[in-house]
Amino acid sequence: LKNGRKAAEERVGSHSLAVPRCDGKRKAVAEVAKAIPAQHVPRRSYARISERLGSVAAARYRTTKLPTAIATKSAELGEVLARSYGEERTDGGNTVNKLRWKDHREMPMRGDDLLAIRVDGRNLSILKREARNRKVMSAAVIRKARKAPQANQSRPSPHALALYADRLAEDGRDDLADAIQESQYRDGISRGSVPPMIFSSSGIDPAPLSRRQLARYKGKFEQLHVGGRVSKHSVFVDGVFENVNERGDA
Repeated sequence: LKNGRKAAEERVGSHSLAVPRCDGKRKAVAEVAKAIPAQHVPRRSYARISERLGSVAAARYRTTKLPTAIATKSAELGEVLARSYGEERTDGGNTVNKLRWKDHREMPMRGDDLLAIRVDGRNLSILKREARNRKVMSAAVIRKARKAPQANQSRPSPHALALYADRLAEDGRDDLADAIQESQYRDGISRGSVPPMIFSSSGIDPAPLSRRQLARYKGKFEQLHVGGRVSKHSVFVDGVFENVNERGDA
């Protein structure tokens, strides 16, 4: 998304809809591929293997962390795009490369897709993002994605919060880890401090589907939908991961 065309944005009632587009060509594939390794591969582990065993061994290690099934590639690319959009276009805050902690490279990651944490003084806010990436997007997929943030009384799952706090503490971000734990176990997390963002990407124009879903929403909290359109969707997904393997870095 970086250096790409600015996403078209519009208001649907009191809600926001953004529609970034990608042409799926080689330059776009290479640009998106740059964001993949850091999401899946701990840099320190990669560097240590490279130093001790050489670049070929490090490349093999990276390969074991990346999915091979097209459905898994598509789902994880959706999360990477949602994270990139959130970092570049919003003030969403700090997040965690949670795909590094999967049980198996083909297994889906349980819990909330993405959380971004922001602390302002003693106030904690959490942007809760749901990501969907499909060759053909449907109303049912968008509807399910929109309902997902309403789970756990519209708050992040306890498991996801604990995971983020642990990972942030391991990375030396004790300030953020402490803020999460204080809110989770002592102060509580207010519904109004957890705005949702729905990110979808597909080979078709998702704007009509998102407009209808936003228009039907009867809740009192503002919604943000982002619907990316990628031409040659399957080729794009495969091309991104092939480019990662060809690049040989992490």
